[in-house]
Amino acid sequence: MKRKIKAGSTSHIEPIVIDDSSSITGAGLGSLVYNSAGLAAKYKRAGAASWTSFTLATATAGTWTTEGFIESDSGAVGSYELHIPDAAIAAGVDWVHIEAYGATNMAPVRILCELDGFDYAGGIAASVSGAVGSVTGAVGSVTGAAGSVTGAVGSVAGNVDGSVASVTGAVGSLTGHTVQTGDTYGIANGATGFAAIDTVVDAILVDTATTLQDEIGYLIAILAGALSNAGTATETYSFTLAGTAYTATYAGLDASGNRGTTVLSKV
Repeated sequence: MKRKIKAGSTSHIEPIVIDDSSSITGAGLGSLVYNSAGLAAKYKRAGAASWTSFTLATATAGTWTTEGFIESDSGAVGSYELHIPDAAIAAGVDWVHIEAYGATNMAPVRILCELDGFDYAGGIAASVSGAVGSVTGAVGSVTGAAGSVTGAVGSVAGNVDGSVASVTGAVGSLTGHTVQTGDTYGIANGATGFAAIDTVVDAILVDTATTLQDEIGYLIAILAGALSNAGTATETYSFTLAGTAYTATYAGLDASGNRGTTVLSKV
């Protein structure tokens, strides 16, 4: 029989059916165990000059044991599990031929396994190189152009041409991103974004040698002194301008009670 298995898989259990060679009705051969007389197993990988024999061991159905062999269902005569050695299906070749044989009245079981880069059971491709029309399911990585991908993508090396309708989930990192029109990140960090605002604010201090707090203090002092009908002939207000303390003194009242002369002095 032929099978497709992902190259490099581990702990692979292969279900097999062993026929009774003495039966003219196609009956299965039951009651074999790992050490039944004459029972043996071997594999031959592509490019190998000879077969590699492996010694069968007892196992528990459904639980992988290296080189294990166990009857999987006594109710289905001839049904067994052959636990394939990891070395037989390791990555590096395109196929491996596996055989179990030798027991009395046992028809040999021959398995030709195609070793691929695709996990047929999990629907996950280890990697894809070149152009892909579309992929449904999870992809480890894609190098080259992909027409469309539905499902999860582990990583993409290269460019995504065109627009992406939406991304659901977290993006761990983005390298080589070109800021697009309307890109919030680009707007905030572009020529008119936060950096530009910071430059403008810094320029205020350079141009005036004062901080915004200094300017506000000065204005409050001026406004306070210019109150109409102040009622007091002389008032002095203090404030800080460019790190230096000053006083603004208002002296004299006119006929309406407004202060007159303003004197600005450094403390």
